[in-house]
Amino acid sequence: EGEEYHGNIWANTWTTQRPKVFLDGGEEAIDPGDLYPGCICKAVIHAFAYDTKQSGVLLTLHAVKKIADADRFGGTGMSADAARKAFDEDE
Repeated sequence: EGEEYHGNIWANTWTTQRPKVFLDGGEEAIDPGDLYPGCICKAVIHAFAYDTKQSGVLLTLHAVKKIADADRFGGTGMSADAARKAFDEDE
């Protein structure tokens, strides 16, 4: 575990419904690019324990509030302009 994980809680969540997404000022986020892998967020997550054929804990995501920008991780990390330029150089 790296130092960047110290004092933080990490969990994978999913939902079939789009959660409410807010920016730091409280306004609802409209642009899907406002949130990205690596930005700092708070989340409203409900946990449900179950014990049927299997047992475990289900986490459902209801709302997210972006707190701060941070270094992006995952994906290509390439901007749309950089991708267009790369495609143009191939031709």
